[in-house]
This record gives sequence, structure tokens and C-alpha cells, in this order.
Amino acid sequence: MSSSNASLAAGPHPDPFGPKIAFIAGAGGRIRQNLRQLIAALAREPGAPPPAAERAAWQTLFLVVPVISTTFASCGRMFGALGAGSLGWVLVDEGGQAVPQHAVGALWRARRAVITGDPLQLEPIFGVPGEVQDRVRDLFGTDRRWLPAGTSAQGMADRRNQWGTSILTENRTGDMKEVWVGAPLRVHRRCDEPMFGISNTIAYQGLMVAQHPTSPSRAARGPIIRVAAGSTWPAPARVSGFPPRAAP
Repeated sequence: MSSSNASLAAGPHPDPFGPKIAFIAGAGGRIRQNLRQLIAALAREPGAPPPAAERAAWQTLFLVVPVISTTFASCGRMFGALGAGSLGWVLVDEGGQAVPQHAVGALWRARRAVITGDPLQLEPIFGVPGEVQDRVRDLFGTDRRWLPAGTSAQGMADRRNQWGTSILTENRTGDMKEVWVGAPLRVHRRCDEPMFGISNTIAYQGLMVAQHPTSPSRAARGPIIRVAAGSTWPAPARVSGFPPRAAP
């Protein structure tokens, strides 16, 4: 091999997915066989592969399709053969609408997780009445903050996040309370006026910032760099007047 060819081979590949596609094409027969085994396992067909082989089949599918979408209700049945830490990442969307108990199986199988959601939007739906939850809580001496009726998967994740801010919100009894929001995303790009201004005033005490250049709230708050004011972030230079603090 000439020096010019050696230099070319050592440099970055022009197509980062090229080697992966080449591998899939070269091992097409084995990949097809593994995927058929996975289909048989998910269909619970007779002669389905044992758990170890099913995990290898899942790894083959993730090689071809990196992201798989499912629900918490289906996770235990869908990934029944996968044990603790068998999934690299679990990404949870709308975590504010899920009770923490429903997320346990998915998080148990994950090595890393990202939970996103809005604790000020729809609350989790849980079929057990609040009175029954209180009786079970009294029986085991559990704090109310762990009740499904009082928190969400998003709320539990926020409790573990030391970077964030506190928002005043109204609870069910009409009293104001502080809600800790981890790593809040305060820039809003989805709604236009007047809907943005109405929701921002009612639910977020005016903390949200519209990304639209013509939005009054965007113009009033100035450069986008000021969005971090009032929050704590792992930035080299912290916002003046807001020292780091620990999550409650």
C-alpha cells in the first residue's frame, strides 16, 4: 500500500454509516436468521429461542434499527428476556404523565436514561383510589411524596437532578407550592400568540420565552442568553446572583 493510500485509510471515513452498512450487507444471512428468531420470540411461537439467544437477536435488531419505540405497559412483555442493564439507553417522553411505578421495568433494564416531560401539564392517571393509596402508605410507613397520586416519573427524575429551578404552582387544594424542575427547557417554539402568552401566564408565571423573533415576551427579555436567569446550570460561568444549589 502506498503512503498516500495509507494516509487516506487512517483518516475519517467519508460516510460514518458506510462500515455499518457494509457489515450488515456482508452478514445479511445471519442477520436475517437472527431477526426471524426475534419475530418468533415476540410472537411466542413454539420453539422460540432461549433468553440468551433472544438477547442476541435483540442486539441484531438494534444494529439495524438503533431506536425502538414502545410503551411502559408493553415493556415487560416485549423485553422479558432482557435483564438488568441490558439496554444502553432508555429515553422517556412525557414523563410527567407516567406514574413512577410504571417506569421501573424500563429503567431497571437501562444503563442510562433520559426522562423528559412537563410536571405542570397532564397528571399521571392511576386506577387505585387515593384513599386506598393512603391506607397502603400508612401500612408501610411511606412518605406521601412516593404515592402515585402525588408524583410522576418526571418528578422523581427531577428530584435526582441538582441542576434546575423552583416554580410556584397551584395544587389541587388551591394552595401555592414550589415544584423543583430539573434542567428546565424555557425556550418555547411550538405555540404562537395568544396561546403562548395565556399558558405562560397561567402555568409558568411568565418564565417561558418564545423563540419567535416577533413575540413580545422574546423582545422584552432580550438576548436568548438571559433564559438561564434564575436557574442553576453546570456552566463554567454561572449567572450572577444565582449560586449553585442542591435539588430538594
